[in-house]
Amino acid sequence: MWRRMIVKPVMALALGVALILPGTAWAQEFSVLWWSAFLWRAVPGDESDIGANRRVLADHLDGLPGYDVTFYHKTDPGDFAAHMRTTARRYDLIVVDSAISRPVFNAADLEAFRAYYAASGRALMLDGSLTIRNGLQDARSRFPGDNGALAGLLVNQVEALRKAGGGLLIGTDHERFQVGADQLLDALLPGVQFNGTTNPSRDGAFNGKTLLSGKERVRPVDILRHWESIPDQAEAPVGRFRDFLGNEVELYSLVDVSDKPGGTRKRSYISFTGKPGFERYDVDSQEAPEVPDYMPTRKSVPSE
Repeated sequence: MWRRMIVKPVMALALGVALILPGTAWAQEFSVLWWSAFLWRAVPGDESDIGANRRVLADHLDGLPGYDVTFYHKTDPGDFAAHMRTTARRYDLIVVDSAISRPVFNAADLEAFRAYYAASGRALMLDGSLTIRNGLQDARSRFPGDNGALAGLLVNQVEALRKAGGGLLIGTDHERFQVGADQLLDALLPGVQFNGTTNPSRDGAFNGKTLLSGKERVRPVDILRHWESIPDQAEAPVGRFRDFLGNEVELYSLVDVSDKPGGTRKRSYISFTGKPGFERYDVDSQEAPEVPDYMPTRKSVPSE
């Protein structure tokens, strides 16, 4: 079920923000607002519609049982606050998808995000790779990825936030395009930022099963091949911080990888306020962990 507004002109790739209000009835459709705010293109000179590029991810989520996604593509400061002030809908989850080299949110937008965060379960997931998840370089850079790995990863992220009781997902790109993500992150966790540009080696691991089998089975190597096809993600912050309300927030790494050629400090690509568990899966592993028995989903092993 779609409610869309596309605003042009715009240009292409990512920040992802997810917020969930408390008290949501999970048995009902999960109402998602996908807020796209892109201002650069995946391939220089490519004139493809940026809104359409980002809508591919939202379309996938909307097509799954239990999700109702509303999509907007907007890039002007004040747009988000205006929407939240006038909408009659109550969203269970907000995804903000924006790679941008200039400020995209104004004071009113940031205050709207703070108000939403304060009313939510306050779980946080920070993703330095969400925004490259439909590149145009080659087949492995495009959504849904090898064996549907990028689609499965997205679903598992949303499910982790839902199980955590609600909160926020912020995803971004390498350092030149982190401005919007860092604006939002600083508004919620003062002084906290994404960092730099990563270049993934095969020296790393997924920590726990959150990203690999929360609802869909995903092989680590299929995600890695996507990252290798666009080798410039952001490092997500990990550690103990305080939010703007004064509450302590601890972010754990869900996957950390050393830059090429390996053997150096591991850098987190995705961090989360939920503890990841003790399992470790090499980033180039071809094994997909089992989905818990109580989760009704696909359990077949992905193909080579």
